[in-house]
Amino acid sequence: MVNNNWVLVNEIKQTKTVYNFFADNLLTISTDGAVAQAKWHYVNP
Repeated sequence: MVNNNWVLVNEIKQTKTVYNFFADNLLTISTDGAVAQAKWHYVNP
């Protein structure tokens, strides 16, 4: 999961979102060129 790109294509809205998860718990989310940053963590079931 870490250091890989995850891509979500929404054909209805015609958007592409790329999620980048980094080892330091940083998450970047890019939707059609607009970039946001967030934090992520693993969830134990």
